[in-house]
Amino acid sequence: MPVPADKKIDCLGLFCPMPIVKTRAALQHMAAGEILEVTSAHASVRPIQHVMIWGRHRDRAELLASRVSDTLGLHAEPVESLEHALSRADIISTVTGALDPILPGRSLRPGTHIDLIGGFTPLMREADDDVMRSANIYVDMLSSALREAGDITIPLERGVIDRSDIRGDLFDLCTGRIAKRNSDDAITVFKSLGIALEDLAAAVLAWNTLQTQVPSAANAVSSAAESPRGEKAVAQ
Repeated sequence: MPVPADKKIDCLGLFCPMPIVKTRAALQHMAAGEILEVTSAHASVRPIQHVMIWGRHRDRAELLASRVSDTLGLHAEPVESLEHALSRADIISTVTGALDPILPGRSLRPGTHIDLIGGFTPLMREADDDVMRSANIYVDMLSSALREAGDITIPLERGVIDRSDIRGDLFDLCTGRIAKRNSDDAITVFKSLGIALEDLAAAVLAWNTLQTQVPSAANAVSSAAESPRGEKAVAQ
């Protein structure tokens, strides 16, 4: 399964100063959702060795840790103490449906990168004010984040952050319009809502992979997409 393009934000240099690469990384999940997929995406571009999973329900966290270990071959464990796990993590991914913040900034160590993935409305928040106040903030699409992401809109409304604290979005990073992370001690936040461009990027990745690995299958798909007159069909 192709990795969602937005979950590979590491390649844009937010996690650590490029070209420095850590030899070991710990990944902390605050779980409910697509843990396996998110972990796989991170592990494809970072040297993840240890995965900690915290959730409100211990049995669910245990099940998810087992799935990560069995499927990806990584050392994964459920954790009881959220704050202890946060103090050890290099990368934190929140994949929840929380309405109120569950990620406390007081427990973060310098150099931590945070993915805020779960919230998708102006009423949903995963990170508290301390997280947002201390971080360099990036988003997938600025116009959407300023309207729809509670992790952005609520701190803005309360004066915890201002517009200048949002460094930019994926377009800015990919085109080099803004600087990437340049300090080992910087705390960075990437707020993802999900945009159509990311779906397109994932589709392109899947197609290119198919062409490389299974050329005959790619040719069959191309042939099937052609009209009876031999003209390529165009989606309306």
